[in-house]
Amino acid sequence: MSAARARHDTGRGGAPRNRAATDDVDPPVIQRGTAPLPGQSRGRLALGALLLACLPAGSLPVLSAPTVAPAVAPAVRVDGTAWRGHGTLALISQGQLELLDNRGAAHPVAGSGTASHPVVCANGGWVAYLRQGAAPPGNVFALPPPSLWVVRADGADPMRIAGDVASFTWSPQGERLAFTTQAGDGSLYLVAAPRSHPQLIASGATAHLELGPAAWAPRANRLALGVLATGPTGIPRSAGLAIVTARAGSPLRVVYRERGAGIEDVGWWPSGAGVVFWLDLGFSQSIAADGLPLESLAVAGGAPRRLALTLVHPSWLTWSPDGRTLAIVAGGNRLLWDGKRIVLCRIPEASCRAVPQPAGVIAYQPAWTPDGRLSFVRARAAGPFGPDDFNVTVARLRAWDSSQRIWTAAADGATARALAATGAGSLRPTWTPTGLLYVHDDALFLLGTAGQLPVQVAGPLTTPQPGTRADFPNVYYGYQGWSQLFSWGG
Repeated sequence: MSAARARHDTGRGGAPRNRAATDDVDPPVIQRGTAPLPGQSRGRLALGALLLACLPAGSLPVLSAPTVAPAVAPAVRVDGTAWRGHGTLALISQGQLELLDNRGAAHPVAGSGTASHPVVCANGGWVAYLRQGAAPPGNVFALPPPSLWVVRADGADPMRIAGDVASFTWSPQGERLAFTTQAGDGSLYLVAAPRSHPQLIASGATAHLELGPAAWAPRANRLALGVLATGPTGIPRSAGLAIVTARAGSPLRVVYRERGAGIEDVGWWPSGAGVVFWLDLGFSQSIAADGLPLESLAVAGGAPRRLALTLVHPSWLTWSPDGRTLAIVAGGNRLLWDGKRIVLCRIPEASCRAVPQPAGVIAYQPAWTPDGRLSFVRARAAGPFGPDDFNVTVARLRAWDSSQRIWTAAADGATARALAATGAGSLRPTWTPTGLLYVHDDALFLLGTAGQLPVQVAGPLTTPQPGTRADFPNVYYGYQGWSQLFSWGG
């Protein structure tokens, strides 16, 4: 398999994946209320697709490496009264899925294995998520492939959709679900309704292409995805952008080709006239870890236009409510606290400018308020490590987290001010029509729009720092995958 398929990254709506070795895949099946069947191919952490298709701007879930629960897990606490009227909330606590519906009722969803990556559909009626079995003793990274499940917002009718899943995404409207599997060159499936049987849209083996995660067009029955053509020895020859109708048996139509580089994580412009994607230079894991160029391309034709060099975290891209401005966390270097800043790009013009930023801080986690103001997180531009840059402790990590604050600004980034009500140590802002949902002390807090004080609505979240021991989180690259642990919709 190609080097492009063996790289370890994070993204939206996807699953652990490793295309370096592939066997058979579980055929897509639906099972209700039963444990997921183990897949047969080893998993890779794929960039999940559809970074801008289902959830509101600023609330995009992302992936990170498998999480490690604390040795003694505290009890889950929810405040249904505070949440009532705010839609559907899905979160992962102690490796299991917890739901809060719009009435504020809590619904734990039982099941074997570890649950992760919940994504609430746009109308709030269903939640898609992954379940994964344990790694064998002595090899925490040899995880079995995950299975894709769906469940109603009230916790009823949990159904297993498929095993060996690489990525998944809800349609922007309705309750259709698209997902890709890992085996061979990948296959793309459509679930027309949560209770229906998956239909095969396209097979990578049939098309002689490796399929990446797919992205729904905003208002059309089609999907876009990156594809890869390889030579006889498995070495990548060329990549492309393909579009396919969301219907069983539809042909893949390659509308753009790129030689010498791959195409990663396609996401549509809100207008549907174009896409953004990362250009995978040299198919190199090391190069990609220090950032890749983000490109913008009109699907009608023409050449891509470069926006910025960024780390490949799709949750760090978010569209303004009017669909004209893309907020990006720009800056290479895999260390989070080195040079990260918010850049605003007008689309389709591809004109970009940086938001003013004082010395000694970084800015990331952009989000837009419902009325079009920009928000983001600032943190100290120094990491939580000892003198050798590798001495990580939970105490140092928490100290760095405590330097983070949520800021708000005008749509152009001017007149930025710290959001005093959320306090220090607050991060991952997710704006809903009725308030601000954010992370603080491993829990979710809600700040209402009517001037109320923040209220803790659910927690604890399973710690997002992956590691082999609970007292040594492996966060050298600085990325903390909070978005894989909660989702809002409705």
